[in-house]
Amino acid sequence: MNTSSADRYRELLRPRRSLQAWIVIGVLVFTAITLIIAAWWAWQAAKSPFLGVFVEPTLVINGVEKDVLPGYQAGLRYTDQIVALDDHPIETPTTLWDVLLAYAPGDVVTVHVVAPDLSTRSVTLRLTQMPAHIFRQFFWLPYGLGLVYLAIGIGVFLLRQNE
Repeated sequence: MNTSSADRYRELLRPRRSLQAWIVIGVLVFTAITLIIAAWWAWQAAKSPFLGVFVEPTLVINGVEKDVLPGYQAGLRYTDQIVALDDHPIETPTTLWDVLLAYAPGDVVTVHVVAPDLSTRSVTLRLTQMPAHIFRQFFWLPYGLGLVYLAIGIGVFLLRQNE
């Protein structure tokens, strides 16, 4: 066997990545990019004005951390539904976010709500930034777990890539 024939034979025997391996690599890269984007979005959200409560997609205030968040201390209540912020009607969570972005932490706003008994109230409060312990609890903890799962996925792939 001459040199070129031996090289061609070695090339034929060299393991190649299968389509399945390329799909797994693509999923891992996509996941890593998604995690990077999520961290950037979370950082932006943490610096944005915060009402001091968490709301459901229906704009109903949920009971998460109701003993410590400033919105509850200002008078907002669990199960109130936000219908307006100052003179801006709020119909969707996206509208609420867009209106909040026009303010800065420290600004004073009036939140108009409807209670479950259909009574209406207005609560004046000072916007804050999301408290650090809430940011850690609701973002960094799940984000860290996502990074651990990604690292495990990469490790398993590297260990089993030739199977």
